[in-house]
Amino acid sequence: MNRIPTWFLGLLVVALILGFTTVALADESKGAIKSVDADKMTVTVTVDGKDTTYTATKDTTITVAGKAAKFADLKPAAKVTVTFKKDGANIVVSAIDAN
Repeated sequence: MNRIPTWFLGLLVVALILGFTTVALADESKGAIKSVDADKMTVTVTVDGKDTTYTATKDTTITVAGKAAKFADLKPAAKVTVTFKKDGANIVVSAIDAN
């Protein structure tokens, strides 16, 4: 009878835990755009009365009303969802979706 080595099962468990942890690291912030600085590629979003400024990169996906857009298409007062991941002290924005 073939048996799976114990060390292999342990490795499999660790890989599964790390896989689920990575998925859980993405966060979303939903609010209204307070301001946009196209030169710095920053957007300030107000959520529950608190302002947070996010910095986009060339890899950030921008959509407006579900369609691909440019950073300059983001307008103050628009409802927005910012998807980001915390990487130490940095916040890496993966997507900005305005409605």
